[in-house]
Amino acid sequence: MAKMQPHEEEKKAREFDEIARTIFAPIYPILARIILGKIPIQQGICLDLGSGPGHFAIALSNQSNFLTVALDFSSPAQRIAGENIRTADLEKRVVPVQGDVHHLPFRDNSIDLVISRGSIFFWESPVDVFNEVHRILKPGCSSFIGGGFGTPELKAGILEKMQKRSGDFKESSGKRMSPENIERLSSALASSSAKKHRVERDDANLWFVMEKELS
Repeated sequence: MAKMQPHEEEKKAREFDEIARTIFAPIYPILARIILGKIPIQQGICLDLGSGPGHFAIALSNQSNFLTVALDFSSPAQRIAGENIRTADLEKRVVPVQGDVHHLPFRDNSIDLVISRGSIFFWESPVDVFNEVHRILKPGCSSFIGGGFGTPELKAGILEKMQKRSGDFKESSGKRMSPENIERLSSALASSSAKKHRVERDDANLWFVMEKELS
C-alpha cells in the first residue's frame, strides 16, 4: 500500500473524526460500559490501541478512574485526539501518544487494561500485536480487542447511515466480520504468547479477549 501524502492523511483523519463524533458517537459510552462491567478494577493505566481521534479512550475515562493512553500511528489522528481531549476537559486523564501497535512503547507488566475498537482489522501481523499486548499487561489484567456497535439497534442504524455515505460499507464490514476473518484472528490469538484467551461474540459485538496469567 502506497504511503499517503501528509495532506491526504490529514483529510482522512478529519473525515474519520467527523464520522466518529456523529454516526458512531452513541456506541463509545456503551462499549466502555460493557468492558468496565467485565473487569474487577476501575483504575490504573488503560491503553487504547489504534485510538484514532480518541473518542473510545475519552468514553472509557469518563466512566472510570483510569488514566487512558490513546495510541495511534497517525500524527494527524493524534493531533485531533488532543483537540478532542481538551474539549472534553480530560487532559489529565487521557494522553495521546504516537506509536506502532506492533512495537508498543511500554515496559513489561505495566498496563492494567488494553482496549481497541476497529484497529485489529488493519494490523499487518495480529500475532505480533497480541504478543506485545501480552507483554505489557500486568499479571491478572485483561485486554478487549475487536469491533463492536454496542447494541443490535445501533448496529443496524450505523450500517444504514454508513451505507448511504459509502456505498460499499456493508460489504467491507461484512468481510471484516466474516467467519473466515474471525477464524484468522482467532488463530493469531491462539498462536500468541497468551495462555488465557477467548473470543466473545454477540449480535452487535466481537471481542478477542486476553487475560495475563498470574506469575
